[in-house]
Amino acid sequence: YAPTLFDILDQLSMLVTGLNQTDYTEISEGLTSLIHAAANIPSPEEFCADFDVTTTVEECVGAVSAVTALVNGAIQAPWLLRDIVGYAEAVVEELVSWETVEGLAEGIMSMYGADGTIDGGLGAIRGIMSDLFAVIATIDPYFSYYYPELEDFGGLMFDLLPLSVATETLVWDYNFLEDFGDSIYESVYSLAQGIGYILGEGYIEMPDGPEFHVDLCAAFDLVPANVTAMISCDYFEDIKQAPLSTEGISFCVEPDQDMEDYSAELFSMESSFEISTLKEANMDWIVGELQYKSWKFDNFNFTALQSMTCSIKGYLTQPLVCNEKPLNTFLWKDDKEKTCKWLRNRKHTDKICETYYTARYACPSTCCMCDEDPMATFFRRYIEVDGVNVPDMKTCKWLATRTPENHGKFCTKNFAPGDLKTASGACPVTCGFCEGRDLCQEAIDDFFATTTYLDWYDPKTYASVYLYNYITDDYPYAYMYYYDQYGNYMYLGGTSERYENTLLLDYGDYCDEEQRSITSKVIVETTSALGMNGTYFSQSSPCSYELKVVIFCEDSTNTNSTNTTSSWSGRNLVQKVLEHFYPQPEDEILDWQK
Repeated sequence: YAPTLFDILDQLSMLVTGLNQTDYTEISEGLTSLIHAAANIPSPEEFCADFDVTTTVEECVGAVSAVTALVNGAIQAPWLLRDIVGYAEAVVEELVSWETVEGLAEGIMSMYGADGTIDGGLGAIRGIMSDLFAVIATIDPYFSYYYPELEDFGGLMFDLLPLSVATETLVWDYNFLEDFGDSIYESVYSLAQGIGYILGEGYIEMPDGPEFHVDLCAAFDLVPANVTAMISCDYFEDIKQAPLSTEGISFCVEPDQDMEDYSAELFSMESSFEISTLKEANMDWIVGELQYKSWKFDNFNFTALQSMTCSIKGYLTQPLVCNEKPLNTFLWKDDKEKTCKWLRNRKHTDKICETYYTARYACPSTCCMCDEDPMATFFRRYIEVDGVNVPDMKTCKWLATRTPENHGKFCTKNFAPGDLKTASGACPVTCGFCEGRDLCQEAIDDFFATTTYLDWYDPKTYASVYLYNYITDDYPYAYMYYYDQYGNYMYLGGTSERYENTLLLDYGDYCDEEQRSITSKVIVETTSALGMNGTYFSQSSPCSYELKVVIFCEDSTNTNSTNTTSSWSGRNLVQKVLEHFYPQPEDEILDWQK
């Protein structure tokens, strides 16, 4: 249990309450006189006369006198401390609450120009950044040393946002806009947690993520929404780079915004800087990082640029609806419309899907954004039932048993009435547009991502092996030890590298047999055979060891399993015989469907 600030003050006040007040008063007055005589402490009038006051001498004397009276009172009558602490705790309990924080945030944003519009909100953020960094520059001497020419560092950082986001995304494949909302939440949560640690639990009870999003937007008189940011720079055309997109960013929009208008531009942040200006501001790292990775862009010479202009434009994020029709359209280069049928016949379909978010939302099946359900249905044709034409629906599981010729016939149909799906829209894996999910590979990946400790024990020799796996996003690391029956141990190595389904461990203990360090492997495999899963340890050479982990996976279609099912299984063979003797009739295609 960690005592809070009020706990400490309360205990201190209880301690001094038991003092003999008469004796204490005589002692404190004597000590105060001695201190004043020895230190020659000036009176408020003397101090304010000599000090470079910020207002008037009279106001300075009044303020200093009040502080002096407070200090003297605390020294001469410490038994009143408990009463003061009780009052302070009551005041803090009223002030330090989430509702109060919300009200203060709304007032501050209004002071900085937040007026219920996105532009007003962005302007408020820029103003806060400008003043915040001005305070930092005042108290931090190193800041002024590194940025001596900058009068408004915070404003510059805000204006550089389009350039810096584009650079970090292109060079390091990192776009902090993806974690924008989470970063704000975590920062506020850490601050609230620190206040709770000092004052005690219950003062600031933060809402969870979605409610926090609502409250944050309310401070700007806006409403929450998820947006897609499109990032573009004037040099993108030179390096053959399409605009970068970041989807699902936690953001705020105006209350009257049409939440189903996904083409409306919500905001635009555009910045243009001369390269010489960036150098003067010590911000030429933007050009330096691009030049450092210029090999990614056909060795384009970024240092030859005279200026950079980048923009971030925001749109509402369109929800993904897995009902693709081949004739759905999306905007491609120069806002030209292309169909999903056109897209699936391209040589670099995956690259187009990755580059153009409009393609992903118009053609989710072609872009492999939708998992295939074997029982998902698609429209095959109309059949007559009691004199009425009704849709004849088939499943992806049924389609998987058809011949390749029938696959081609069904998967190329363009028409499905209403909300019904075509075969290509419902069954992208069966139609050959996408690879199926490898559930066993996913199980292996999950094992590496979640397993922090693993051991192996031999009951015959009493030997054991222990694997410790530190799982972090920044620097994953694992190490392994071997113990014999007498408790003697051997370090089998550590690693930060994974190659496919194997962890490679090196720099183990020195090995005399081969005059080198011990190296080891941790191999993870899957099996669909019951009773074959387990952990196995072996010595593959005098200085090499292997720890093999076999986990159960019933998916028989994967390539990592030790027991896969052949395409000539009994079920498939019977199906082929049936198709040979009883072929499916050609589907009737009506003229109006062509």
